[in-house]
Amino acid sequence: MGMSNDKVKKAFGECRALIRRKLDHVHAGNGQRIDPNVHVVLYDPNAGDAPAVAHLAFMCEEGIRMMQEAERHLTSDGFLPVAAQESFHSKKEKAMRWLGFIQGALWGAGLTTIEEMKHVNMPEAERVEADPA
Repeated sequence: MGMSNDKVKKAFGECRALIRRKLDHVHAGNGQRIDPNVHVVLYDPNAGDAPAVAHLAFMCEEGIRMMQEAERHLTSDGFLPVAAQESFHSKKEKAMRWLGFIQGALWGAGLTTIEEMKHVNMPEAERVEADPA
Protein backbone atom coordinates (compact mmCIF):
# COMPACT_ATOMS: atom_id res chain seq x y z
CA MET A 1 0.00 0.00 0.00
CA GLY A 2 1.24 3.49 -0.83
CA MET A 3 1.72 6.33 1.59
CA SER A 4 -1.45 8.02 2.83
CA ASN A 5 -1.95 11.71 2.11
CA ASP A 6 -1.30 12.56 5.76
CA LYS A 7 1.88 10.45 5.74
CA VAL A 8 3.18 12.25 2.64
CA LYS A 9 2.59 15.64 4.29
CA LYS A 10 4.23 14.41 7.49
CA ALA A 11 7.28 13.18 5.53
CA PHE A 12 7.63 16.60 3.88
CA GLY A 13 7.35 18.17 7.35
CA GLU A 14 10.04 15.89 8.79
CA CYS A 15 12.38 16.67 5.89
CA ARG A 16 11.72 20.39 6.38
CA ALA A 17 12.50 20.09 10.11
CA LEU A 18 15.75 18.25 9.32
CA ILE A 19 16.74 20.97 6.86
CA ARG A 20 15.97 23.75 9.32
CA ARG A 21 18.04 22.05 12.03
CA LYS A 22 20.96 21.70 9.63
CA LEU A 23 20.66 25.25 8.28
CA ASP A 24 20.61 26.64 11.78
CA HIS A 25 24.31 25.84 11.85
CA VAL A 26 25.13 26.72 8.25
CA HIS A 27 26.17 30.18 7.15
CA ALA A 28 26.96 31.55 3.75
CA GLY A 29 30.60 32.30 3.03
CA ASN A 30 30.00 36.00 3.73
CA GLY A 31 28.92 35.23 7.32
CA GLN A 32 25.18 35.81 6.76
CA ARG A 33 22.73 33.17 7.95
CA ILE A 34 20.93 31.27 5.22
CA ASP A 35 17.16 31.73 5.42
CA PRO A 36 15.52 28.30 4.93
CA ASN A 37 12.46 30.03 3.45
CA VAL A 38 14.45 31.50 0.57
CA HIS A 39 13.80 29.78 -2.73
CA VAL A 40 15.49 32.18 -5.12
CA VAL A 41 19.15 32.64 -4.29
CA LEU A 42 21.60 34.61 -6.38
CA TYR A 43 24.73 32.68 -7.18
CA ASP A 44 27.41 33.18 -4.54
CA PRO A 45 30.53 31.06 -5.00
CA ASN A 46 31.29 31.41 -1.27
CA ALA A 47 27.90 30.15 -0.07
CA GLY A 48 28.67 26.46 -0.58
CA ASP A 49 25.66 24.14 -0.62
CA ALA A 50 23.54 26.22 1.78
CA PRO A 51 21.39 27.92 -0.90
CA ALA A 52 20.62 24.55 -2.52
CA VAL A 53 19.64 23.09 0.84
CA ALA A 54 17.50 26.17 1.54
CA HIS A 55 15.77 25.52 -1.78
CA LEU A 56 14.96 22.00 -0.56
CA ALA A 57 13.16 23.59 2.41
CA PHE A 58 11.09 25.60 -0.05
CA MET A 59 10.33 22.40 -1.98
CA CYS A 60 9.08 20.80 1.26
CA GLU A 61 6.65 23.69 1.76
CA GLU A 62 5.48 23.37 -1.84
CA GLY A 63 5.05 19.60 -1.46
CA ILE A 64 2.76 20.11 1.52
CA ARG A 65 0.85 22.75 -0.48
CA MET A 66 0.50 20.36 -3.45
CA MET A 67 -0.95 17.68 -1.18
CA GLN A 68 -3.38 20.15 0.37
CA GLU A 69 -4.44 21.25 -3.11
CA ALA A 70 -4.97 17.64 -4.15
CA GLU A 71 -7.04 16.96 -1.03
CA ARG A 72 -9.44 19.77 -1.92
CA HIS A 73 -10.94 17.33 -4.41
CA LEU A 74 -11.96 14.97 -1.60
CA THR A 75 -15.44 15.23 -0.15
CA SER A 76 -15.89 15.66 3.61
CA ASP A 77 -16.21 11.88 3.99
CA GLY A 78 -12.98 11.25 2.04
CA PHE A 79 -14.68 10.26 -1.21
CA LEU A 80 -12.94 11.18 -4.45
CA PRO A 81 -15.42 12.00 -7.22
CA VAL A 82 -14.64 10.39 -10.57
CA ALA A 83 -14.35 13.78 -12.27
CA ALA A 84 -11.57 14.82 -9.84
CA GLN A 85 -9.55 11.61 -9.81
CA GLU A 86 -7.12 12.53 -12.57
CA SER A 87 -6.27 15.91 -11.02
CA PHE A 88 -5.93 14.42 -7.52
CA HIS A 89 -3.62 11.62 -8.63
CA SER A 90 -1.56 13.94 -10.82
CA LYS A 91 -0.91 16.33 -7.92
CA LYS A 92 -0.16 13.50 -5.48
CA GLU A 93 2.23 11.85 -7.95
CA LYS A 94 4.07 15.15 -8.45
CA ALA A 95 4.34 15.60 -4.68
CA MET A 96 5.72 12.06 -4.35
CA ARG A 97 8.35 12.76 -7.03
CA TRP A 98 9.36 15.92 -5.17
CA LEU A 99 9.58 14.02 -1.88
CA GLY A 100 11.84 11.42 -3.50
CA PHE A 101 14.04 14.14 -4.99
CA ILE A 102 14.29 15.98 -1.66
CA GLN A 103 15.17 12.83 0.25
CA GLY A 104 17.73 11.82 -2.38
CA ALA A 105 19.31 15.29 -2.35
CA LEU A 106 19.50 15.28 1.46
CA TRP A 107 21.18 11.88 1.35
CA GLY A 108 23.53 13.01 -1.46
CA ALA A 109 24.52 16.09 0.55
CA GLY A 110 25.35 13.86 3.53
CA LEU A 111 22.60 15.39 5.69
CA THR A 112 20.75 12.13 6.28
CA THR A 113 20.98 8.41 5.68
CA ILE A 114 18.89 6.04 3.61
CA GLU A 115 17.81 4.34 6.86
CA GLU A 116 16.59 7.65 8.32
CA MET A 117 14.56 8.39 5.20
CA LYS A 118 13.10 4.85 5.20
CA HIS A 119 12.05 5.51 8.79
CA VAL A 120 10.40 8.81 7.78
CA ASN A 121 8.39 7.03 5.07
CA MET A 122 7.29 4.07 7.22
CA PRO A 123 3.67 3.69 8.29
CA GLU A 124 3.29 4.79 11.92
CA ALA A 125 2.66 1.25 13.19
CA GLU A 126 5.90 0.01 11.62
CA ARG A 127 7.83 3.01 12.99
CA VAL A 128 6.82 2.12 16.54
CA GLU A 129 8.02 -1.46 16.01
CA ALA A 130 11.30 -0.24 14.44
CA ASP A 131 12.10 2.30 17.18
CA PRO A 132 14.62 1.01 19.71
CA ALA A 133 13.08 0.77 23.18
